[in-house]
Amino acid sequence: LYQLSLCFIMTSFDPFPVAFDEPPPSSSGNIPFMSFKSTSSSDDLSKTQNFSYGYAPSPPMSSQTFEYDEPPLLEELGIDPVHVIKKSLAVINPIKMKPKDLSEGDISGLLIYVGALGFFHLLAGKLHFGDILGLSVIVLFGVYWIINCMAGEEEEGITLNQISSLAGYCIIPIVVYAALCVVMPPRCLVGCLLCILAICWSTHVATSATIGSVPSLHGEKALVAVPFFLLYSMYALLTIY
Repeated sequence: LYQLSLCFIMTSFDPFPVAFDEPPPSSSGNIPFMSFKSTSSSDDLSKTQNFSYGYAPSPPMSSQTFEYDEPPLLEELGIDPVHVIKKSLAVINPIKMKPKDLSEGDISGLLIYVGALGFFHLLAGKLHFGDILGLSVIVLFGVYWIINCMAGEEEEGITLNQISSLAGYCIIPIVVYAALCVVMPPRCLVGCLLCILAICWSTHVATSATIGSVPSLHGEKALVAVPFFLLYSMYALLTIY
């Protein structure tokens, strides 16, 4: 009875299967001795150790890194710094400017330099962001309509995106003039001369770029220059007053 109790206790708590090998029956009337032999192997032991309360073992973590194919933020916004710098240098140096440099539609130039103009006005103690944006939209629609009416139906004319792009980049001389007005009085003689120079510079570059985009307007350069002259004169007056 003692041996049977010991066998029951050991089989209840032993995680490995136990096989009982009984010796051949002896001639004596004593209770036969029962030997305990474990049939577990090293493979069974490794499987038992990897078992964790009903959850499957997690796969080993790999050292593979994840690569994201998302484009840069500026590219998603449609802003190309290389093109912005190239077009800005073309406006600064109008002698070597090619009409194709400003003919591409790039609305980022208008937003950047109009924002810079409003920022320099703010440094001078003037808040003209709403006036600049509102008047720019109205005048650009007018210039777009005038240029396409002058081009006629024989030629495609110019798109609103193109006219906004070249008008925005050609405002750079006015922006420079607004930056100078932060440290100098705009109504002095030097300030007035710089104002006239900035207006003429911007008008000349915008007119040349527009005629390069619409070749049929080559003989009407003075008429093309009038709306641009009024546009940049408006920006200059906002800078002075």
